[in-house]
Formats: sequence, structure tokens, C-alpha cells
Amino acid sequence: MDFALSISRNDGDAIEQSWAAAFASLGNAPQVQAIENRHAQHYWDSGLRFARLFGLESENGKALCFDVAVQNTITDAMIAEVQKKIGSQPMAESEKIQIVAHVVADHANPKYYNDVLRRKMTFATGQGKVHGELYDVGCWGIG
Repeated sequence: MDFALSISRNDGDAIEQSWAAAFASLGNAPQVQAIENRHAQHYWDSGLRFARLFGLESENGKALCFDVAVQNTITDAMIAEVQKKIGSQPMAESEKIQIVAHVVADHANPKYYNDVLRRKMTFATGQGKVHGELYDVGCWGIG
């Protein structure tokens, strides 16, 4: 903690430029990215299974389901509720994605409902404000 505080600037909103460059270089190293990908693979696999259950094929749908796998617990009750709401009727994928976002928020701790819904709807709609920051998932190559 002492080290982190020693390189922090602007009350923790930024870090010393030389350290920011070093961390960026480390994060861009193919060997480090391979380690990160290996550790994230089970979340991707779980999210992909979740997406396939509902016929989500788009990058937004898969990204949402990956986020759910990382941030939430995918339960049988959640799956059943999404399947019930989607039903067998023809529906645009964008509608299905929004249903998933709402069901995940419904199954979160009520204290975090709004936070979870904003985060999930950011993936569903492609843009949103989460924890005071504006996001456009298109900037990540999604959508």
C-alpha cells in the first residue's frame, strides 16, 4: 500500500507518468496477455455457455454474458427466468440482451440493483454511465 500511495497522484486518480508507462508496457507484452487470457478463460467459457442458452450471437451479447460470469453468479433460477421471459417467440437479440441485463440485476443483492443494472445495460445498449464514468463499449471494439 505504501508503494501504491508513493506513485499515486491527484488523490489516487492517477499514477506517476513513468509508472503509468511501465504498467502500459507490461500490459502490452504478449507474454503477460497470454497469462491474463489463461486466467480469464473459464469466465469466457462460462459466459459463452450463458449466451448460447439464449441464442446471443453478437459481440454485445457475449460481452454482457462474460461480464455476468465475472461479476455475478449465474444461477439456475436466473437461467430459468431469462428463458421464461424470452420464451419461444421471435425476438430481436437486442431485446434478449436487455432481458438478460434486467434479470441479472433482479438477482443481485438489492443494495446493488441500480449499480448492476447500469453496468449490464451499458453492454446491452453500447453506452452508459457506471460509477460516474461514461462508457462506450464500441471503443473496446464491441458492437
